[in-house]
Amino acid sequence: MLTHLEKQTFIIGKFNQVIDALLQNLQEKSTSKIILPCSLNDLALQTDNKHKQFYKNIDFCTNDSMLITFFLRHKHKTLIDRVYGPDLMKAVLAKTSKNQVKFKHYFLAPNKDSMQKLAAYFDKNYPQMNYKLNFLPSNITKEEEIVYLKKTLTSQVNFIWIGVGSPKQITLAYWLKTHSSGINIMCVGAAFAFISGHKKQAPNWIRKSGLEWLFRLISEPKRLWKRYLIAIPKYLISLILRCAFRL
Repeated sequence: MLTHLEKQTFIIGKFNQVIDALLQNLQEKSTSKIILPCSLNDLALQTDNKHKQFYKNIDFCTNDSMLITFFLRHKHKTLIDRVYGPDLMKAVLAKTSKNQVKFKHYFLAPNKDSMQKLAAYFDKNYPQMNYKLNFLPSNITKEEEIVYLKKTLTSQVNFIWIGVGSPKQITLAYWLKTHSSGINIMCVGAAFAFISGHKKQAPNWIRKSGLEWLFRLISEPKRLWKRYLIAIPKYLISLILRCAFRL
């Protein structure tokens, strides 16, 4: 099922149905597509004029946030599963990794350590997968960044996975989309770090409760405090006021 939230197109439903529907929608090769497991932080960022133009180019979203999932369940009065970035990535790789001819993957990691751990994970869990791995160094110029992105496109892959967090991954995806055709660009944020074991993931019961944001805030307060204590609350207050005004 398709639904719209804050101008983004979401594929929603039971988990396996969402994965199948997503892969079906990605069969069209005439244009490149951006796919985003969308969080509340992403919804907040897309209202910022600085990032708005990049978010406009996202083709499909899944509900990465449990709070978004709760809202969609209430709106549609049906069972809707959370399609979380790490789970989406594992599911797509499981369905595509055995076909080395049809599906080729490129992973752009946030750092060398995460890249190496991810390679070990792939070799163990997806030994038949046709893939390449690289990482995007921090503190490089825009020109140097484009060199990395051009190298990604010369690899002639079907899927490009970016795990450097929003809004950075959205700006990278925008450049890749506008300079390519027929590539599926998957923006999966912290999925690389969680899957590789580079960062500790919240226990399942915390993820299901909608309190993962608190676990992540406690785990990385210096990096995430502005996101969870300022940006997202500010967005939610704005959203509530907009809804009240419409009423």
